[in-house]
Formats: sequence, structure tokens, C-alpha cells
Amino acid sequence: MKHIAGTAILHTGLPRALPDVSPQLRRRLQEYIKLLREWKAVTNLISKEGLEDVWTRHIADCLQLIGLAPNARRWLDIGAGAGFPSVVIACHLAEFSNTQIHAVESDGRKCVFLREVARNLHLPLRIYNRRAESLSPDEIWPLDALTARAFATLSKTLQVAAPFLNQGAIGLFPRGKTAMSELDSINNGCYSCECVPNSSNGGGVIFVIQRRKSANPL
Repeated sequence: MKHIAGTAILHTGLPRALPDVSPQLRRRLQEYIKLLREWKAVTNLISKEGLEDVWTRHIADCLQLIGLAPNARRWLDIGAGAGFPSVVIACHLAEFSNTQIHAVESDGRKCVFLREVARNLHLPLRIYNRRAESLSPDEIWPLDALTARAFATLSKTLQVAAPFLNQGAIGLFPRGKTAMSELDSINNGCYSCECVPNSSNGGGVIFVIQRRKSANPL
């Protein structure tokens, strides 16, 4: 599987090298970070530490997901928050036609911010101000990939993701250092799971989960 994220960071905060990242994508990401800084005074979208180290802690971490599903053109982000990874993925998808990422977020203030980002950057990003549990595949299908970053436990995340996984979408779920203790949450008879090292988050992994073709859905 191909990784898209780079690791070297300049003291200015800009990445020295992000493999396969176009100048257009780089500009969109810089504009996104600019909006994050402007909105920081209005609402607490991201911590001070996270904003200071945004390229490594958030941007590079999210870009890895694109490399794990390089042909995916329609995405779902569960619990989008301030836009990691939905906005990052949308910045990438903006370079292609017939693309869409659906971002589900229950916090109304964060949804206002996400809509402002989508409008300013002309992104293929659709925002749903509601709980993720209320979204059904019929509303957004077809779907190639879904993700959730800092949303809930893996068990809870899989409960929400199951209807989409069961119809063929691939699940990409970044987890922290204690991720391996959550593997029991995965029904191995129904789903396959590959654990990919998270190159931008020491000790973390990304669970790549797909429904087994011969399995019955949950």
C-alpha cells in the first residue's frame, strides 16, 4: 500500500516534502490552516499544541489515509470535528471530477466552520449536522471509503460503520498506542483487518477493515 505523507518539517511549519502532493493541494492545505488559526479566536476547534504542530500531528496523519485508498472518490468521515481528516481528504479530492466526502458532526459550531472552509476552498465536502448513528447508506451511497479519527472506541465506531462496511466500503481507522487491545472488537468471521503502522504518530496504527466476501453482515 502506498503512503502519501511526508515526515520532514521546516521550522516555518511548512512540510519540506510531501510525496505525491501537488502544488494545488499544498495551497489548499495552507489556506485551511489559515482558517483554523482565524477561527481559533472564535471557538476551540483545535488545541494550541495541535495548531502549533498541525502539519505533523494532523495533516500528515490524515494524508496517510489517502494512500491507503488511492482510488477512493467518495468518502464518509464519522465525527468530523474540525475537519481531520474530512477537509484534508476533500482538498485532495478537489483535483478530481465526480468526487465527494460526507462529513458528519453533531457540534453545530464545528459544522459552521466546516461549511465556511468548504465554501472558501471550493471543496467537494458535504456537512451533516447530526449524530453519526442517524446516517444511513441510502442517503449517501455509493461510497468507497469511510474513516473516523478520535470519534469513539473502536467497538462504537464499528457499530456506526457496519452498515457501510457491509455494502462494500473500506474502513480506515487511525488508532493510538493502545490500539492492539481493541482488536477483540472486530468480528474476524465477518471482517478482515490489516494493521498499518502510523508513520506520523509514533506507536499508533491504522486499522484497514473490509467485509469478507463470504461473510454474512452483522
